[in-house]
Amino acid sequence: MPRSRRRRDFLRPQASRVEKHRRSRNARPAWFARLKRIITTREIRVEDYDEDISELEESTDDESDHGDGSDGSLYSQLKEEREERKFELEQLDDQKTEMLNCHKAKEAEVHAAYRGFKKARRKAKKNGSTISIDSILGQEFELFSSDYVEEFGMQGSRTARKRVSFYSREFIKSGTENVEVEGKKMVIGDVYLDSEVNTELESFPLPTRARRKNLNVDCTCGDGSLRFKFFGNGYLMLSIPRSLIRGDAEILKSDAPEFVPFVGTLIDPKKEKRKRIEAAVRIESMRSFSPKKNWFNMNHPMGASVSEVVMLSMIEKLGSMK
Repeated sequence: MPRSRRRRDFLRPQASRVEKHRRSRNARPAWFARLKRIITTREIRVEDYDEDISELEESTDDESDHGDGSDGSLYSQLKEEREERKFELEQLDDQKTEMLNCHKAKEAEVHAAYRGFKKARRKAKKNGSTISIDSILGQEFELFSSDYVEEFGMQGSRTARKRVSFYSREFIKSGTENVEVEGKKMVIGDVYLDSEVNTELESFPLPTRARRKNLNVDCTCGDGSLRFKFFGNGYLMLSIPRSLIRGDAEILKSDAPEFVPFVGTLIDPKKEKRKRIEAAVRIESMRSFSPKKNWFNMNHPMGASVSEVVMLSMIEKLGSMK
């Protein structure tokens, strides 16, 4: 015998749609309860939004954007700040991806050059010769490391351009200090990663031959040695103690590598100047000139906007640098 369907009792009071909607609007998500607990002890910090930020939906949050009840205003404020924080994190993630791609491309370039050096070295070794390299005195190398970007890259000044520079003691006029030790010319330098990691290098013999072995160079801060590989062609490899980058060896993970690897590419001052001028020209060309708006520019044969004059000057400089 078929089961009879339960009939709806139309005389029994039913919750209205408005009441159901109001209950759903008053229900707050878990992240709001968590932040409310924090507020009872201290002010909200931007990092407090990060714990469950991935749960943030871009569509709707059961239509409680404006909020009801005594905490409605607080909910709306925190929700807006939380959305702003997620947007900020997404922007940082995009920037980190772009930076990673740049550093990985430079690493691939230097590693390819290093493989070429090893091949040339084997050939030279068979002939009983070595490979000479250009002097690094007065040279500056830009440093790249995808490992560094992964771990430290987007923290404050960590995004700064990284470099290592080399020069002789004569350059800094160090008085009576010898520029040669046992007939070998000595070189000093400094490494800049960011505002917190900027260390000078102790003097070391000027490399004249390409080598596979690391050259250990102490830093004046006393936090260990840096490992250099000089193999010419405007490239180098460098390993920096992780404790120097962190600034505190105690917070290192037990399984973290002792050194962070970097590669370096020679900075050409002329190319750098050209890049700066080209960038300035691009910026200037993107501006809205609105030329010939005043009487002088509209009627005088010498009339020209300042922007046009500046850009023409930059283009002339570019031409002279070719």
